[in-house]
Amino acid sequence: MRKLSGLLILLGTLCILASGVLLWHNHREAEAAGSFASIAIPQVERAISAPAPVGTGETAAPIPVMPEVYGDPHRSMTVIGIDGHDYIGVLSIPAIDYTAPVQAEYTEANRRLSAVRYYGSTYEG
Repeated sequence: MRKLSGLLILLGTLCILASGVLLWHNHREAEAAGSFASIAIPQVERAISAPAPVGTGETAAPIPVMPEVYGDPHRSMTVIGIDGHDYIGVLSIPAIDYTAPVQAEYTEANRRLSAVRYYGSTYEG
């Protein structure tokens, strides 16, 4: 009986230590995502509201923040490349004070940094 109680105490202690390590790891990952977002969000917002480059023959209209609900649903979305990452916009949920850049492609590395598009298109709903 004494051995069993000692084993259970040891097992409980190991579980508490493991949860502490997991908490520390998640905190570090959240800090990295937060610093990544604080750099990327202003750049993506500037690119979204910037006029088309001069000499491209396009009108100087900003990229629409909300997609149109008409037209070809299979057309490709506007992708903004910044620092080796491709973005399609910024996700903002004011009720929980959350803002994050949205990356165009789902990968494990992208998922750890910010919101990502899993599949589909803004034009397909």
